Amino acid sequence: MKTFDVEDSQSRLIAFEIENAGIGRRGVCALISSIPNTEVTRSPKLLSWFREDAFCEFVVDGEPYIVEEPFGDNSRYWIGPKSPRWLPQTEGLRDAVAQHPESQLLRWLGFAVGVAFVFVGILMLNGGSIGERASLLATISLIGTGAYFINYALTGRSTFWHRRRTGQETQEPTMTTFETDGFLSDEMPNLEAQAEERYGEKLELARDANRAAHGLIYSIQIHNEHLPDILLATLLARQSSSFQSFCLLIKKGLFFQSQILLRNIAEHC
Repeated sequence: MKTFDVEDSQSRLIAFEIENAGIGRRGVCALISSIPNTEVTRSPKLLSWFREDAFCEFVVDGEPYIVEEPFGDNSRYWIGPKSPRWLPQTEGLRDAVAQHPESQLLRWLGFAVGVAFVFVGILMLNGGSIGERASLLATISLIGTGAYFINYALTGRSTFWHRRRTGQETQEPTMTTFETDGFLSDEMPNLEAQAEERYGEKLELARDANRAAHGLIYSIQIHNEHLPDILLATLLARQSSSFQSFCLLIKKGLFFQSQILLRNIAEHC
């Protein structure tokens, strides 16, 4: 059986993948249980393909492993440690799985069905029976289905695409700095805390003013046919949201941008 290595940044084997066509979830679980020094602790549930991504759990020399179909719909099964990392047992497990013979029956059957579908589709095109939109759609679908089966027969892939789980999803993301990402960096919470400490009293006064204005917005009664009421209420809501934006920009250290917004607020008072 063909395997596909998944390596970490140091080119160490952390997991591997196998094609899922022709073996199925219970089949791969049975294969794992036949390998020496492995113990299957959980088998696929009923309707596993619908309910779970990780469908088989087992132990290799005391280390927990899983078999998973990444993203719930993939052309391969991912086999590796439950917490993706390098383990010496993974290489032996991969070699044992690779020695398992792969059935060629489905490939030959898929090739025959694919060729037949494509041949019939070409005959439909040449026969001039595509005058109606439905006939054209059926012909294209037939040829596409045939190409799908031929692709599987020649490449062993049950899909034209493959989404790989690399194991990197569980690694901690790199901390970004102000020098690399500016005001969108991960350092912004620290800068906001410094601004809060420096302008704490003024920001607290701004929050009180905003709370009062916000309460006023939801307390006033507006007559839906009185134009001055509608215009004044709309202006108050706009000024309130602009003032909130001004406070947010101040906290993030965007002083020049906050001054531009403050001028806009003053011009509409």
